[in-house]
Amino acid sequence: MTGRRSPAVVDLPRPLPYIAASAQPRQSRWNGCREAHLPAQQARPQAPPWLPCAHGHAGRPPGAGVAPCEGPQAPVCLSFFGCTLGARANSARPARSMTADLARLKTRADFVRVAAGRRRAVRPAFIVQAAPRPTKDASGTSVRVGFTASRKVGNAVVRNRAKRRLRAIAAEVLPQMGHPGTDYVLVARATASERPYAELLGDLEGALRQLARQTARDGSSERARTAVET
Repeated sequence: MTGRRSPAVVDLPRPLPYIAASAQPRQSRWNGCREAHLPAQQARPQAPPWLPCAHGHAGRPPGAGVAPCEGPQAPVCLSFFGCTLGARANSARPARSMTADLARLKTRADFVRVAAGRRRAVRPAFIVQAAPRPTKDASGTSVRVGFTASRKVGNAVVRNRAKRRLRAIAAEVLPQMGHPGTDYVLVARATASERPYAELLGDLEGALRQLARQTARDGSSERARTAVET
């Protein structure tokens, strides 16, 4: 008898069932992780969410965020010169429209007649021409004005902007400083659409004073000539 032992034989009442390898449970590398279970239910009650009531939040100060009233609102200045213009227009002069005290020169004959008068004042953004009203015109006590801009000023958009600015300063200055019975023509120059509005106002006021001095000198010279001839 040798020292080798024979394997033990186990008798089972029925054979073991066959289990495929794919159906056998696998050992995953995540099985060894230690994870904590966090329930979705809160442990204690939380503060309720903030929802606005029908008339706003009671804690806000009164008048905060009130919607503007109906009707026209105050204009918002988009530039420094716009704010300067608004303050100057409200404090210095009352607002006037173009049709209040001024009449328009519309015919070419009027523009040619004023240009032929050779009374002018040159400024950086425009030229002011002046001529006395014809005696046959019954409405010779008012001030008439015309505006012109050639293609040297720019394209149609630039020319229209220049004439709009000249109309604005004429409506503001001429009713106070224009000589009654005189026709004026404002000829736009290249810088009329870019020059600050406050400087345009000062230029027109200085030009009108210069034309008034020219008129006074011409009147005195004419009277002196008439006295010598007589």
